[in-house]
Amino acid sequence: LRQEFIRHRAAEQAKAREIATLKRTQMQKDNVIRTLRAQHKQKEMILKRKQEEVHLLRRQMRSARMRKTTKEMTEHFAAIQQGITNAIRRRKLIAGINRDMNTLIENRERASRKRERFCKRLNKTIVLSKIDQEKPEEAVSTPVRDSITKLDSTIAYLNSEIASCQQVLMAYDDEQQSSELIQGPDPQFIVDCVNDIDELRYLLTKLIEQTIEK
Repeated sequence: LRQEFIRHRAAEQAKAREIATLKRTQMQKDNVIRTLRAQHKQKEMILKRKQEEVHLLRRQMRSARMRKTTKEMTEHFAAIQQGITNAIRRRKLIAGINRDMNTLIENRERASRKRERFCKRLNKTIVLSKIDQEKPEEAVSTPVRDSITKLDSTIAYLNSEIASCQQVLMAYDDEQQSSELIQGPDPQFIVDCVNDIDELRYLLTKLIEQTIEK
């Protein structure tokens, strides 16, 4: 009877581990699917914004001719201002993603340390159950195993989110390297485009006013 009980318990434990593994695998697959969908959506947004910004800056800055009228100078400044705004927004977004990724990494480290403590507790429980035969090992260790399984799922989810953040940052880096137009107006390019002292005075005045207002 004891051997039968041991075999039965071992079979139940194996079944429980198999179920936990299947659940964890399914959760990881779901996380991968969500990540891929988020990446696809993010890439579409980046591509759309990139096309809009390139179109706007090319339309506004391709002409290096002298701008003499107030309307032309206003349009030129608006293009410069928009480029600066886009560059600032992109930097803030990247900084936000970096902060989120650091938080995820910290959470993963905490979860990993917690999992390690549970694993030590499980090993201790197994050893004690062998010494004290009156306490079935399964009854004592099941809650600990469940906690480890939950932590495994949490760590897998955090890894997926961290990978997603890294891929978004890489996409921004590739975007920055592929086109200098969308990084914001190049100061030297702006200076080279200004051939009129009146326009230079106008642009300098507007930039000073904008700085004071902020």
